[in-house]
Amino acid sequence: MKENLVLRMAKIISRKADVSGLVLAPIHFMDRVGHLQGIIKFLNHQMKIENWWENCGATGEDITCSCGFASRWFSGGGCWQFSHNGPAMGHEFDLVHAALYNVAKNI
Repeated sequence: MKENLVLRMAKIISRKADVSGLVLAPIHFMDRVGHLQGIIKFLNHQMKIENWWENCGATGEDITCSCGFASRWFSGGGCWQFSHNGPAMGHEFDLVHAALYNVAKNI
């Protein structure tokens, strides 16, 4: 049910959202594909998507919004460097930010 609502909201948002600040760019010298980076704007929301790749191979994605919303995705794994040796984490979205993220990922 939530997925259907997110898709319907994303369809509405995609008509008015400013995606000009989003780019597909490498985030590490070994990144051959590129990752989505930048800002999507809709009404009073400016949602920033930042992907990162540590030299040990740990990857993640941080999302912050001007309204105060924040979420982190982390691949997890057995890194011996710094604090990358944690369990995998997934994004936790509310409906509005799930729809914005859906629009951003489908440009």
